[in-house]
Amino acid sequence: MKPEIKSHERETVSRSDAVRVEMASAVRVLGSDGSTAKEQTYLAARKTGLSARLIERLRYRKIARVAADVADIIREAIAAHQARQEALARHEITILTARLQALETRFRTVDEDFHCPDVAPGIEPAGRVGFVDSALADGDDEQGSGI
Repeated sequence: MKPEIKSHERETVSRSDAVRVEMASAVRVLGSDGSTAKEQTYLAARKTGLSARLIERLRYRKIARVAADVADIIREAIAAHQARQEALARHEITILTARLQALETRFRTVDEDFHCPDVAPGIEPAGRVGFVDSALADGDDEQGSGI
């Protein structure tokens, strides 16, 4: 057998293995709401419209080569799943933003100086709120105490 044929066969095998791994992980993602493997298989089957048997074989990588139409169906289901997850995340951000604004309004009515820049601690470049070097706060020189 010629060396270029062997390399082509290895490339084909590695591509088919990559698709098998992709499909197995995609099926697991689609069924991630289920508590058991069986529930996850049925959820993924319902979301894709494929049979539970086929989903189970994809999940455990029992299929040597995944058909292109099956791979396309699963990729479309994954895209729809991700779109739903993004919509839920945007909705949650909207709710949390509204709750934060309500809390800020409430705190302003309770304590007007709550958000005052004179009272609120500054944020240092290191990201620590209200951090002050103890050596400088005590009035020591720039050298510090030798710590």
